[in-house]
Amino acid sequence: MTKKPTLAIVTSVIDNRQARGTALVARNFLKYLDEIKNDFEITLIHHTKNDDEIYRKYNELIIPNYRFLVASTMLNEVLFWLKLILKGQKFDVVHYMQPRVWPSYLFTPTRKIIITMHEAGIMLNLHHIGKGEKLFRFTNKYLNFRMHKIIAVSEYGKKEIRQYCGISPEKIAVIYNGIDAGFNAVPVTPQLIQDLKNKYTILHPYILSVGRLDPHKNILRLLDAYAGFRKSGGKENLVLVGGKHMEDYSKKVISKIDELNLKNSVIITPFIPDADLPKVYSAAKALVYPSLHEGFGLPIIEAFACNTPVTCSNITSLPEVAGGAALLFDPNNTESITQALTKITTDEQLRLDLILKGKKRLYDFNWHTEATKLFTLYKNLSAPK
Repeated sequence: MTKKPTLAIVTSVIDNRQARGTALVARNFLKYLDEIKNDFEITLIHHTKNDDEIYRKYNELIIPNYRFLVASTMLNEVLFWLKLILKGQKFDVVHYMQPRVWPSYLFTPTRKIIITMHEAGIMLNLHHIGKGEKLFRFTNKYLNFRMHKIIAVSEYGKKEIRQYCGISPEKIAVIYNGIDAGFNAVPVTPQLIQDLKNKYTILHPYILSVGRLDPHKNILRLLDAYAGFRKSGGKENLVLVGGKHMEDYSKKVISKIDELNLKNSVIITPFIPDADLPKVYSAAKALVYPSLHEGFGLPIIEAFACNTPVTCSNITSLPEVAGGAALLFDPNNTESITQALTKITTDEQLRLDLILKGKKRLYDFNWHTEATKLFTLYKNLSAPK
């Protein structure tokens, strides 16, 4: 019997994390692993032991958690890989499902390494850069010679990785994010509106913004634009979904809401689970996505799936993902955002056109289709020399 190639996936990105952002992307690819379980000997490697059901289905290895004076995570990874080397264990392919890769990845005992980098956001000054981020930057730019394949989530992301990491385009594969078949529009009934109010303090009618309170999400400028929207007669509330994240920036958002006297019309919700997200999208008058930087922009296609018209930034990956199905604005111009909010809430023909275009654009994004592309990559890289 021919021995199966060995595949290891570093899944630390999903450890004890709510399924949004990079954790959501990783989890949605992992749920299709059963489709290749007969083709590979699969091992999942991560840092934190937990009761996640994904680890009951495949081989599992835990990276140790010894305490060192400095760089504990990186040194533990070095020890882990060295131990496998001493045991004579070597994989055909190892896939790191996150862009934050320590220099310790160089010790990985494998023929081929895949890194899901998404885009080059880690290389940019999107927020405070600590010692860890500096090491990630150094690895991506100067120690990338063992990265045999890089996964970008858009053509824009690929362009960024080439520009900031100096990686050749032949090494970069574009694999889009997707949307679940079950993520669909739900009927907006009086009971649904009441349920959203009771569970999440969401007051109808509202404009929805999805994204954590981080600087690159551009929430401060959105609040200024929203204040202008209200002054010009806009009636919809603004609902911010994603939760507080960076403490200093979250405080600035709260202060800005107070400063603009918007406490009665801006709602910051607690975490909303995936089961309720389609309800929140469906009941919204529109999605506004003012981000200054995105490698993909998953909320755009989530809104498409829920028949919610979208207005978003005209920079980075967002026009590519929107594909002509969103009203674009300049995220650096408050008046441009204000005008977009007014137009998307009042122009009924525009709203209908965007909804129809969004439904059509949605056919280009499917988790299963994109997972198949990833698994093809695994098979190509694991093939004998």
